Amino acid sequence: METDCLFCKIVDGKIPFHLVNEDKNHLAILDIYPSVLGQTLVLPKKHYNSYVFAMPDRSYSELMSFTRDTVAILDSRLRLVRTCMVVEGMEVDHAHIKLYPIHRVLNSVADGVADLNEYKGYITTLHGARMDDLQLQRVAEKIRAEIR
Repeated sequence: METDCLFCKIVDGKIPFHLVNEDKNHLAILDIYPSVLGQTLVLPKKHYNSYVFAMPDRSYSELMSFTRDTVAILDSRLRLVRTCMVVEGMEVDHAHIKLYPIHRVLNSVADGVADLNEYKGYITTLHGARMDDLQLQRVAEKIRAEIR
């Protein structure tokens, strides 16, 4: 446990929480600042830094499996259209996944565009402006070059 970590304090029972699901290695709790009813945080009980993709393979896989089980519970009990998953980790430095229940769909694609090249404290599913094919080709080549 990290002594200053909010989620470690929750796991240790030092901060109250509202349980959604639990197993020996994970907790799923309601977010106390939800933007949607049933917004849930899924976290490992063991402290890992918030960049989930740097977790050990087995721990990462177990977290994803527990998350899927938690989504099944949310979808069933709240009668959801589906649940969206975000792995951002910018606020609390403890690996976690945010689950956003979708209760109703008004539009499958939102109007407007977003530019997330600089993090503004949130992410969005708004599309960005259409990038031209030459720029896309250069980005793809850069990514592939890093793989080789």
